[in-house]
Amino acid sequence: MRTSEVLASKDDAVTLDSTAERTTEANEDAGERPAGSQVVRAREIHYDYVSGGGSLPVLNGLSLDIAESEIVMLTGPSGSGKTTLLTLIGALRTIQRGSLEVLGKELACASGADRLTLRREIGFVFQTHNLLDALTASQNVSLALELKSVCRENRDKAADALTKVGLGHRLGHRPNAMSIGECQRVSIARAIVNRPRLLLADEPTAALDNKSTERMLAMFRDLVDAEGCSMIAVTHDPRTMDVADRIIAMDDGRLHPGTPL
Repeated sequence: MRTSEVLASKDDAVTLDSTAERTTEANEDAGERPAGSQVVRAREIHYDYVSGGGSLPVLNGLSLDIAESEIVMLTGPSGSGKTTLLTLIGALRTIQRGSLEVLGKELACASGADRLTLRREIGFVFQTHNLLDALTASQNVSLALELKSVCRENRDKAADALTKVGLGHRLGHRPNAMSIGECQRVSIARAIVNRPRLLLADEPTAALDNKSTERMLAMFRDLVDAEGCSMIAVTHDPRTMDVADRIIAMDDGRLHPGTPL
């Protein structure tokens, strides 16, 4: 081989090595983490909405890792896939393409029974509180306990969770007798009453005033630090950012490549 060819081969190798290094750094910046104690491991997730004979891509090859005892805030414009990702992690939707492991369980080929079992280990805070109007605050929170097990202590556990969110004096009130912010706090109490291993929240503070937001964020931080729970929240609320361990931006169904670790 001529000297010029040898030098060209070496240059190509350096270029390939540099490209691979930049690709690895970009993936880590965008959400992939070194192997370790992870509660979520997503690889090349694709998800399309099908309507009227056509399909709309929502997630486009997304990869993401979430560690134990970590609070991650997902930000980005409406339609970027944040809530879809949250519902896939929560086993509320079925994986279409890719690999998604949550709390050690692979969801790509999980049965309905497997997804139901996993959901019992996860707390959900929905953007709309989804409370049952016919039940009191205490009864709405107790429902989450009864889905996992039936025990005499459910009422006391519900009362304790409601006290943590500042509603210990509203145990017997129904949703139509409470403000939107109070209903949202009941929803948060319902999500934490089972001491979940993973907490998923969609705009958890959007309906809360500053005082309630501060209280909820402190409680989330304590839940993560004291009990080893992990939390992923979709948010547009700048008040939530200080409590986050990581802030990940999404755009066009992908994690933004410039997202800092």
